[in-house]
Amino acid sequence: MERYGVGSGSARLICGHMQVHHDLECQLAALKHKEDALLFSSGYLANVGSIPALVGEDDAIFSDALNHASIVDGVRLSKARRYIYPHADVGELERQLQEHQDLHPQRRRLVVTDSVFSMDGDLSPLPALVELCERRGAIPMGDAGTAVAFSRDLLERDGILVPPIRPPTVPEGSSCLRLTLSSAHTSEQIQRLLLAFERRRPA
Repeated sequence: MERYGVGSGSARLICGHMQVHHDLECQLAALKHKEDALLFSSGYLANVGSIPALVGEDDAIFSDALNHASIVDGVRLSKARRYIYPHADVGELERQLQEHQDLHPQRRRLVVTDSVFSMDGDLSPLPALVELCERRGAIPMGDAGTAVAFSRDLLERDGILVPPIRPPTVPEGSSCLRLTLSSAHTSEQIQRLLLAFERRRPA
């Protein structure tokens, strides 16, 4: 508190930018081997801020039908032409990409998907989506936030450490959780883990 006070007092654009923000962004950029990084204060703001920055009204976005509301809002704000493909349907997505590529070969195409769909709890077919984007000249965008949030919730509520595996350990958009069991774990501990996962299973 002596160094930073109780708050920034304003948005970063005005006078809320602190050295600690700059230092963290530099560390994140180094971790990702990039020139720079930009922090958002929430996952929602990350989606509504980054999607319109990647595409505009002359481009096209291909969005999974069950994407999170923050992705949907980011797509709308971009003003790009919207294509909604059936949930996890890579075949239909390829058909839509081909149709758009035939009509507008020079325009940018962004394929955006959740990594873990929060309502149903199922996984996006990320490897197939990335391969498809490479073949069709599209940009894949996935959300690793759900895996990280799930990991944090397990630790804070149940005292169970399940690390999120995220880039650069795995390709962008393919974050997941990794369980590591050993003979030192008791049956009671394993049962507690299973119950923790069961409580988080969608109804």
